[in-house]
Amino acid sequence: MTIPLKHRPDGLGEFENGDKLAYEFGGTNSNSLAEAQENLGINAKASLEYVDNGLDTKLDKIDYIQHFRGVFSSFAALTAALPIALDGDYAHIDSGSGFDRMVAIFDTDDSTWKVSAANVGANTDEVPEGSINLYFKSKRVLDTPLTGLTNQPAMELAATDKILEAIGKLQAQIHTKSNAGPVEWVDAVNVFKAGTLNALVLSATVNGTVVPLQFAKINGMLWIKGCFTTNTTVDANRYYGELIDSYKIQAYKVGSQTEAVPINTESLTTTNTGRMYIRSSAVLLNSSDASSVTQGFRLATGDLANNLSYKIFGCLGVLVTL
Repeated sequence: MTIPLKHRPDGLGEFENGDKLAYEFGGTNSNSLAEAQENLGINAKASLEYVDNGLDTKLDKIDYIQHFRGVFSSFAALTAALPIALDGDYAHIDSGSGFDRMVAIFDTDDSTWKVSAANVGANTDEVPEGSINLYFKSKRVLDTPLTGLTNQPAMELAATDKILEAIGKLQAQIHTKSNAGPVEWVDAVNVFKAGTLNALVLSATVNGTVVPLQFAKINGMLWIKGCFTTNTTVDANRYYGELIDSYKIQAYKVGSQTEAVPINTESLTTTNTGRMYIRSSAVLLNSSDASSVTQGFRLATGDLANNLSYKIFGCLGVLVTL
C-alpha cells in the first residue's frame, strides 16, 4: 500500500509530485490494497453480493413497509402531501360528517393516486350506522322488544330452541304453576293401572260418608290422602296396585335395595296399624324410564287384616313428570 506524501521531514528537502511512501502490512509484502485482497482471496464485489443475499434470506423488507399513509381531508390534500408513493400504498380521504370515506391506492405505473372504493372505515367505530342494521350495543339489546313472542306449551327447554320460543315455554310453565288454582285430587282408580289392584277397595265409609283414596300433584310432588279398605288379608312382598307412568315418583338405589317410600296407615276400625310403602323395581330418575319400572303399593311387614279400613295422608315423593 502506498500513501502520497505532501511534506518531507526537515533536512530531506521538499517532496516532489508523485513521491510516495511504501507501507507494508499483514506480513504480505504487499504495497497495495488490491494486492492484499488478491493474496487473501477476497473479492470486494462478491463479498457485498454475499452479504445482501444473506440478508434477503433473513428479512423480507416488504413485510416491514407500512403501506397505510393516513387519513386526508381531500384528494388534493393527499396528492399535495404525498405526490409520490410505493406499490401497495393506500390512504383514506374523509371530508367530514355527511361524506362517505374513500380509499385511494397509489398507481406506480401512472405515478398517481386513484380512488378505488367509497364508504370505507379504518375500524368499526368509523363505519356509519345504517337505519336497519344497527350497532350491537348492550343498552340497545336490553331495550329490544320481544316482537314475535307467541304462546308456547309448558315444556322443557331444548338446546335447539330460539330465544323467543324458550321465553314462551318458560312463561307457560310459570302460568301453569301460578294459575293452577285449587289442587286437583284424582281418584285412585285413575292413578293405578287397570287390573293391578289386589285386595284393596279404594275407599272407606267414615261416619256414613264414603271417603275415597286420592292422589294430587302439587309443585312437582305426589301427595296422597283418603281411605282404603281391605277385602282380604294383605301380606308382605306383594304389589297391591301399580301406579301409571304419569304418577310415578323418583326412586334411588339404597344399598342393595331400591328405595322404598313409607306410607303410614292408621286403622279406622281397630288398633291394628300397618305400614305400607311405595316400592320400585329399579332406580327411576327420568320420565323416559318410567314405562320400564314397576312402582306401586306394598306392605312393609306383617299383615293387614281382612275387611278393615285405613286412612292415609302425606307426600310420597318427587314426580318424574310434571
